[in-house]
Amino acid sequence: IAMYDAVIAEEPCEATEHIVRTCVENRKNFVMSLCGTPHTLMDGTELEDVDTWYRYLQQIDKEHCMLERPKLIPGFVSWVLMGKY
Repeated sequence: IAMYDAVIAEEPCEATEHIVRTCVENRKNFVMSLCGTPHTLMDGTELEDVDTWYRYLQQIDKEHCMLERPKLIPGFVSWVLMGKY
């Protein structure tokens, strides 16, 4: 990841937390469209609700990560997580 300027991911599912943590550690900008279902955390914890999943991801680095719900496409309801460094 160190050799890239930024990371873009489309619903990376089980890789989501890995990507966020790696980008945070390397201070790399990222943007990803999040999957609409919760996933198992890296520590094996299973989350039951997607809102908890989204908040958990944002809390990895709440100072630099933000959740947005873009209104670019009518009917588009997928949340996007962005990290800006």
